[in-house]
Amino acid sequence: MKKGFVNIVLIIVIVLIAGGAGYYFAKQSTKEKAVQTELVVQEEQKEIKDIVLPSAAVSTTLPTPYISAQENWPPVIQNSSTAYSCTATSSETSETAEKIINGRTYCITDFTDCGAGSCYSDRTYVTADSSGTKTTNFTLRYQNCGGYGGPGDTEFDQCSSARSNFNLDEIIDSLM
Repeated sequence: MKKGFVNIVLIIVIVLIAGGAGYYFAKQSTKEKAVQTELVVQEEQKEIKDIVLPSAAVSTTLPTPYISAQENWPPVIQNSSTAYSCTATSSETSETAEKIINGRTYCITDFTDCGAGSCYSDRTYVTADSSGTKTTNFTLRYQNCGGYGGPGDTEFDQCSSARSNFNLDEIIDSLM
């Protein structure tokens, strides 16, 4: 009987210790999640600040449904101490080239993937600034205007007009 009693007490002590440890670690995990959430919110606020403050002179509104955002729109500008460099390359689906926009030199990389009704363009813009570089990356979907009836068709004309009047370089330059 004594052994049985000792075993029961031992089991109760083990359960209490395990329960207390579980409670302690659950509380720690909750505290860590709260701290991580707070840091993420602060980072998101900084990104939003970077988006809003550079310029409100040019609208970042896309001419939907003909051009629509897939990722990272409006663009977030990232600052880096990395020195500016640009190596021109070209392939069937991508191109990297320097381009001067409003007097500022940009290295623009464009990866394009087209399907039946639209093309997806993943673009990266990099430019030099006083402390290194500024970079932004985003993906846009461009509707294939050729899928409509052709010139004279209302949809085709609206799509073509939206594409030809959309100046992506102006938008990016105003944010950088």
